[in-house]
Amino acid sequence: MEYILQTRRLTKRYRDVTAVDQVELHIRKGDIYGFLGQNGAGKTTTIRMITGLIQPTSGSIEMFGREVNGRRQIPFERIGSIIEFPGFYPNLSVYENLELHRRLMGVPEPGAVWASLELVGLVDVRDRKFHKLSLGMKQRLGIARALLHNPELLILDEPTNGLDPNGIMEIRKLLRELAEQRGITILVSSHILSEVEQLANRIGIIHRGKLLKEMRLDEIREKNRHYLQIRTGDDRKAAFVLEQQCGIRDYRIHEPGMIRVYEQLGESGRINTALVRAGVEVAELSIRRDTLEDYFLKLTGGASHA
Repeated sequence: MEYILQTRRLTKRYRDVTAVDQVELHIRKGDIYGFLGQNGAGKTTTIRMITGLIQPTSGSIEMFGREVNGRRQIPFERIGSIIEFPGFYPNLSVYENLELHRRLMGVPEPGAVWASLELVGLVDVRDRKFHKLSLGMKQRLGIARALLHNPELLILDEPTNGLDPNGIMEIRKLLRELAEQRGITILVSSHILSEVEQLANRIGIIHRGKLLKEMRLDEIREKNRHYLQIRTGDDRKAAFVLEQQCGIRDYRIHEPGMIRVYEQLGESGRINTALVRAGVEVAELSIRRDTLEDYFLKLTGGASHA
């Protein structure tokens, strides 16, 4: 198996606090790898070690089949990243900012700026001043900067932070295109599980500094169960009816007013009739399936991802 990036027992301690604890990532060529965890779980610390911004306390990092020891050995010519949003001059245009970064990065091809703008869909606003860009456009410009030297691996830390739904959708579409059309391997960290579920093909879940799971997203979908979702104004009375009149034991109150039933899914009509006859108002009754967020909550013991 060809790994573009992998870590072995990667650890970072700050005095008595272990921020990252023996994390082992395995990112294959062509992956869109979603690195998931709530804020403070260790995502950014891990990425900062990978990109040489901080030194690991222990463990090792391997890129493109070679172990790297320290920032000088990292093959930056093959990697693009956004860890902390790159500085752009507010009164320079989109094109001028990228041209300045091209020269500072030592990218020899003058056409690299235009190529990057085309990749991220910013050609039409190339003459617009940076301070007049929307937040989504600013994020795309940051990605354009990371793509100037045509990297094989793109590392993005929370690239949709602060974006509205349209901006998030734009970044998601762009990353898919980079992976599918350019063959770029992408490591993207996020705490927004619903977005990663629509983007990644493999995920790693980190919680309190420990990597809990690494797997393909389709494996999670195969494992996650179908259920009958019931919305009601009285979940306690509904639970009583489910147990006493329908003989249902495999259910849980997912949140106030919402019950998930994991058995007798083909008996939804009978269940609805029993609830209504008992005076339970049913606002919704539908067949659903557990999401990546549900799986995350199971792994982390119910810890919030936000």
